[in-house]
Amino acid sequence: MPRPYAIWSIAQLEAEFERVQDEGDRQGLQALREELRLRTTKRSRQLLGLADRFAGSAAGPARPTQGAGGHNKHPQNQASGSRQSQPQGAAGLKQPQHQSAGSKHPQHQGSGPRQSLPQDGAGVQQAPPQGGGQKQTPPQAAAGPKQMLAQGGAGPKQSPPPCGGTKHTQPQGAGGPKQASPQNAPGLRHVQPQGGAGSKQAPPQGGVPKPTQPQSAAAGSKPTTPQATAANGSQPQGASGNRAVRDRPRLTPTEEQLNAVDQFKTGGSLKINAYAGTGKTSTLEFLAHSTGRRGQYIAFNRSIVNDAREKFPSTVNCSTTHAMAYRATPSSFKHDEKMTRRIGPHQLAEVLKLKRWQADKNHVFQPRSLGFLILETLRHFMQSADREPGAEHVPSHGSLTAASEKTLAAVAEFAVRGAKHVWKRMTDPQDVLPLGHDGYVKLWALGHPRIPADFILLDEAQDTNPVVLDVLRRQSAQMIYVGDRYQQIYQWRGAVNAMEKIDTDKSSYLTMSFRFGKPIADVASRILALLDETHTITGNPKIASRIGRVTAPDAILGRTNASTITALINSLIEGKRPYLVGGTGEVIEMLKGVADLKKGMQSTVPEFFGFNSWTQVIDFSKSDEGHHLTTFVNLVQSRGEQQLKWALEKVVSEDSCDIVISTAHKAKGREWQRVRLMDDFMRAEQRAAQAPPPREPKPPDPEETRLFYVAVTRAIECVDVPDSILDLME
Repeated sequence: MPRPYAIWSIAQLEAEFERVQDEGDRQGLQALREELRLRTTKRSRQLLGLADRFAGSAAGPARPTQGAGGHNKHPQNQASGSRQSQPQGAAGLKQPQHQSAGSKHPQHQGSGPRQSLPQDGAGVQQAPPQGGGQKQTPPQAAAGPKQMLAQGGAGPKQSPPPCGGTKHTQPQGAGGPKQASPQNAPGLRHVQPQGGAGSKQAPPQGGVPKPTQPQSAAAGSKPTTPQATAANGSQPQGASGNRAVRDRPRLTPTEEQLNAVDQFKTGGSLKINAYAGTGKTSTLEFLAHSTGRRGQYIAFNRSIVNDAREKFPSTVNCSTTHAMAYRATPSSFKHDEKMTRRIGPHQLAEVLKLKRWQADKNHVFQPRSLGFLILETLRHFMQSADREPGAEHVPSHGSLTAASEKTLAAVAEFAVRGAKHVWKRMTDPQDVLPLGHDGYVKLWALGHPRIPADFILLDEAQDTNPVVLDVLRRQSAQMIYVGDRYQQIYQWRGAVNAMEKIDTDKSSYLTMSFRFGKPIADVASRILALLDETHTITGNPKIASRIGRVTAPDAILGRTNASTITALINSLIEGKRPYLVGGTGEVIEMLKGVADLKKGMQSTVPEFFGFNSWTQVIDFSKSDEGHHLTTFVNLVQSRGEQQLKWALEKVVSEDSCDIVISTAHKAKGREWQRVRLMDDFMRAEQRAAQAPPPREPKPPDPEETRLFYVAVTRAIECVDVPDSILDLME
């Protein structure tokens, strides 16, 4: 029997389960269940159970599941419930009320209740729609609490997933157990918010809720959460997705978290600066449970939102920005994959009938390179707060980083003209050019939507792109921005650091990390000092951490794709079974780009943009502008494409690996017991330190320093940092 999912990791299977639920793909669901029956890991068995239950509900009308005491566990599936008002779409366009049967809508179409995977183990889901940004949910504080929100028993500690990699863990009370929280790579769950149907609850009587003892299912009691009432006395917007009403947090807040709750309750805008592993998400949970008002929780990543739905009260709607934008997009766009299909540079060149163009004697662009340039300009525009494409959205990739001002001006004029033409066609519902994920978010933002909530919680605020930030700035609701300004490492894809850009009425800090002990916290504080930060990170006194050599790391992190390939080859030589976070696709595309350049063909790989041969790339890598390519070029020259492809073919799934390899960018939101860092972090600073005297002192590059901080803080027990990098902090 063919096994279409045989080489898929559990994270990819989880993402596929999301897809078959969204699209009602019964054939895909059956193939997925058959594959899972052959898997033996705990997460595979959990996913199989969910898939089997979903298959049963999709086969016919689902019977209500009765909880303890006969209460329906999924009240939003009942016929009753308040109607959810929708954000408005683009200006002048009417909000659809009904979905046609043939269109792809994030709601289920007669497929029964959606299943969500229990929180267990590490994993990176990779599934459309687009998203990004990864989340950290750290273990609970050891600091003494002021008062309990609810008491949680200290159960057994869950065993880590293969390779020792774990997700960021949610606080479970002082010294309590860690529960792993799944991650995914860019991707969103599109779920229509449901009404507020279900059991009513009494609102809390001011202050942080008093301690409550969670009732067991056998006790037959009904869990309670605050009931919000809108200003006009109507029932508030309910929780989204198939989420039962949740009990109050079974967590113990720290002094810093209680301070954040107190500031939140003053009613003004608030910025919570949360360092690595300091309980960011649990703090948001405390805020949500401290009020009976309507709330909107926003995150970029679908799995983060799914996890939040399980923990936040029913008065808070949890959604991604893409899901909100999708629902608000006029129905005239929801046909023939107009919303979600992507178009590549070669296809765009054919549609626009682009021809070879010589910008100057050193820059000759082939049609697909021009298509790539237009698409990149459009991407930057759609992620911006601007109303139309402009020269500021034109990227500077590859050979353009060393081009003359005259050439750059000519390239910008061509790219902007092309981007305006394509955007006009994308926003025509009847045109063949797809709108795409970034496109429908931009269309939604241009309509100045209103989010129906009394307060809005923005998670991972440091990675918010300008288009979303502009929407939030226009809201009348109380705004809460939560994130770590020093984990802002996605500037290259259009993100802006809201933690620095936004002024708020109040601000607070979360500095007590539950992930690692004092030695790692001290190194992290020294890194932040390079960025002129005066607040230091406090380590968890219950965790014994160290900085030093690691002979058997659970994960190896590199600055670039080139260093991860080096680590991959070394691991294979040692007889290990490596897993590459994010998959091999990005590196394979770079190797295809090398092959194209060696044939004299231009490549659409951003790093190689504008070059006509591999020799030009080699020469460019020796310049100051091209130093970031040096490691990759040397690797290709020394190993050859064939050996590199051989190594990539040996990568195994995360379920069956014995070591994880990742770039620091893709490791964000994850953690491991023992981590080894490659030596390509802070490379410019290392070169400067090795230069002969007299040396001109220069401040460290902020983006490189932040990336190093992210890498160091992925470790729980031990992090192995090369001496050449540690010396920079002396």
